[in-house]
Amino acid sequence: MNQFMTSLYNLVTKWQPLVYMLVAICLIGIGVMFVVPSQKAKEFAKANIVWVVIGCGIVLGATVLAQEISGAFQF
Repeated sequence: MNQFMTSLYNLVTKWQPLVYMLVAICLIGIGVMFVVPSQKAKEFAKANIVWVVIGCGIVLGATVLAQEISGAFQF
């Protein structure tokens, strides 16, 4: 069990910077859609920004939760 938790912690720690970059890219993309002078792009951004923020919260919360859980299993 200790080896599983250690490998889980290492996996989450390794992928966490990539998750932050993916979140930043998604939020930048939504921001660019608001800047582009196209009504269709703005409507798409307005319709999807809530889902992007919710998804970002779930993904970033999952990485923190996985680190906390795997850090609590010290035998």
